[in-house]
Amino acid sequence: SSGTVLEELAGESALLAAPGDVEALTAGCETLLRDRDHSRQMAAEGRRRAQLFDWDQTAVATAQAWREMAQMEAG
Repeated sequence: SSGTVLEELAGESALLAAPGDVEALTAGCETLLRDRDHSRQMAAEGRRRAQLFDWDQTAVATAQAWREMAQMEAG
């Protein structure tokens, strides 16, 4: 969905449509079905982009955020 956190996560690796925009969703699906090169490029970009996110990094960042909040609370 465009205008959501998915837009930030997907980057250039997804075709986005506003929630409820059936025409845009249909056009995106048709594009991917008709343009195999574009579809392959987006799939490759999606795999590349997925490498940017992992659970270890998420755990470290979450723990750091909790520490910072605890310090602010004690502060």
